[in-house]
Amino acid sequence: MTDLSERYWNSIDAVGETGIKFLRKNWFESWLNLVQSSNSWTREIKYIYVGEADNDCAIIPYAYQKVGPLKFASLPGAYFPHRGILNTGPKVILIEKAAEKLSELSGIYGFRMGPVESSDLFISGLTEKLKQNGWKIITMNIGANYGMVPPATVEEYLSGFSANRRQKMRSNARKMDALGKVELKHFNDVDNATWEQIFKDIEIVESNAWVSKTGEPRFVGLEKQFYWNELVKDEFYKKALSVWILYLDDKPVSKKVALDAGGIRYYLTSSYDEKVARFNTGVRMEVEFVSDAIVKGIKYINNGLGDSGYKTQWGSEYYNDLIDIIAFPPTIKGRFAYLLAKLKAALGR
Repeated sequence: MTDLSERYWNSIDAVGETGIKFLRKNWFESWLNLVQSSNSWTREIKYIYVGEADNDCAIIPYAYQKVGPLKFASLPGAYFPHRGILNTGPKVILIEKAAEKLSELSGIYGFRMGPVESSDLFISGLTEKLKQNGWKIITMNIGANYGMVPPATVEEYLSGFSANRRQKMRSNARKMDALGKVELKHFNDVDNATWEQIFKDIEIVESNAWVSKTGEPRFVGLEKQFYWNELVKDEFYKKALSVWILYLDDKPVSKKVALDAGGIRYYLTSSYDEKVARFNTGVRMEVEFVSDAIVKGIKYINNGLGDSGYKTQWGSEYYNDLIDIIAFPPTIKGRFAYLLAKLKAALGR
């Protein structure tokens, strides 16, 4: 793994763009452990440092990814909330230097940036510069992010609930309380041993939820448990992660997980044991999730991809798109891969 001085990471942490504040060294290293069993990724992350001053720099992380027999350089890291290039701002000279550095990568068929936010000015500027330098670009839309600006106070937030919604919330709470001892616990900035137990409780919830059958569980299995435990070894993530777990007779039955960075709260995942589905536990968790964000002074809540109706009901609106970008260099390999990708897209239609 290419190593960089802590000074570079710290400078971007201090003055970097808001939307990439959660992208830190341990974010990439923990992810690398998670994909060790994958044959499509190499076992190393490399870092390109661009810039000459601490307040005018960028770090481009990349790993090699195989798509069939073709080798691509790709932005690494967890798929959620998104990937990105660490930077102190989309300055023209910085983007030009980043494009030059990417042109020095040899033996690749392309450079993949995705998923990234469509509103990422550094990525969009870099994409345009690569295009000017002769690279071919393919952009694919993954989906829409939804989010909300939290109300100024918890009282204002709760006052927006209709009388009917309030009544349903109270009714569901009473019905669940009748089953046994109900506790809703919020975990944040705890020691590693406590985090380990929290992740095990989340695994229990996911194992009994629909996501374990038809979705993509994020905490089930030794590899994913190891990922989260490695992540919170970094003091930043120990403080940035927030978890709400609802217990019924001391057994975890519902959970919600968030990550706070740069004044943004990222909703990561939520699910519930199917046996408590009729009590709408997600509503109870959402109230705590938003209320806590207001108390902590969170400026924006990114509720993630897609909306099946419930996000807009709770005040979320369209935020931006998540996109996948593949840049093909002006080389024989790059042109071959670009033509192959265009042919594949045409056949797919």
